[in-house]
Amino acid sequence: GYLFLNWDLETDAFKGNTISIGSINSTNNFLFSPVADKSGTTLPIAGSSIQTINCIDNDSEILAGPALPGPGSISSLANDASGAIKVMEFYLWDIGGCDGLNTIVTNVRIQQYSSNNTADWTDHIGGIVLLEQGGPAVTTGTPIITDSYIDIPIPSGNLVIPNGTFPVYELSVYLNASDQLVDNSVLSFMIDGDNHGFTTDPAGSGFTSPFSNGDIVSSDFTVDVQASELAFIQQPQNSDSNVPMASDVSVEARDIHG
Repeated sequence: GYLFLNWDLETDAFKGNTISIGSINSTNNFLFSPVADKSGTTLPIAGSSIQTINCIDNDSEILAGPALPGPGSISSLANDASGAIKVMEFYLWDIGGCDGLNTIVTNVRIQQYSSNNTADWTDHIGGIVLLEQGGPAVTTGTPIITDSYIDIPIPSGNLVIPNGTFPVYELSVYLNASDQLVDNSVLSFMIDGDNHGFTTDPAGSGFTSPFSNGDIVSSDFTVDVQASELAFIQQPQNSDSNVPMASDVSVEARDIHG
């Protein structure tokens, strides 16, 4: 048989609290709406048991921000946080369900939008800046930059979405100080709605998967190599007057990184 219990877990009486049900041997068939974690602990009391069910929301969302930055260019001279160019903005939304808890973000993953991207990320991207719109930069760990994604580890407590709120966050990038930059190559970014890679501290709410509005895709940003000198790539050769050189002289424009 089935026992149906209807509780409004969003009332103040339940938010952030623990519900104990006596004489229940398993929580395997408990269903929550909205989605929540459930855990059981058995304590023998006069031959019976108590199952403790903790409601933790796993329904936090990420949505496209109010404005789409770009398209634009990123200068080869933008090589530190002060010169970073904003490429994405997005809402981090704690829906504010049954748990009454904040969403404590511990990892942000930005993936390559491969349909448009032509630049090699490990050669081109020097670093990132993540901040709440209008606020200071989030203190993060060292970003892990690969050719297909960037993982931004965040110490627990440094990026907290208060329960029931949806602040806007901005992501900016700057380039490597490198001679590997390719002029006019394209950087394009996304948050994958199906496989987002965002993680949270289990002490708070978690993210749903997949996101209800799908992928969040940036505009295209073109790498702009700023020339500061001319360099011979084919040196002049000795030749007599009015006699063509054996090979043409060639020069190219280079930036300060060569």
